Amino acid sequence: MSFDDLIGVPFQFGARGPEAYDCFGLTKEVLRRFGIYWDWDIEADELTEPVRAAISDAFTDGPWVPVDDRRIGDVVLMGANGKWSHIAPVVTTQGDLLHLSASTLGAVLLQPNKMRFYGFMRQQAYRWRG
Repeated sequence: MSFDDLIGVPFQFGARGPEAYDCFGLTKEVLRRFGIYWDWDIEADELTEPVRAAISDAFTDGPWVPVDDRRIGDVVLMGANGKWSHIAPVVTTQGDLLHLSASTLGAVLLQPNKMRFYGFMRQQAYRWRG
């Protein structure tokens, strides 16, 4: 499966595509392409504490199970200091993430260990069990 059409797509908070996405919108688009239709969504114009809490709750109480071995179609929550602040899907057998940067890069493929460069020291992968 190719995601070439998503590479370079710009970040826009709250966007659900196809011209722009936020990291949650991009993750949902990738999941849709894998046949995973997650109907949970959140509307927000910024990453506030209630938004962070809602995302965390969606993964602890929702149709996702934490895993240690990452596979294509898994979702990785990332953050630092005990708070989740980013989400990205696993899109290659090597575990690469389709990361949506708020910089001018837009969506890029990155190895998980490179996410530390962006300050995401904490990572947890989740697998759909829906």
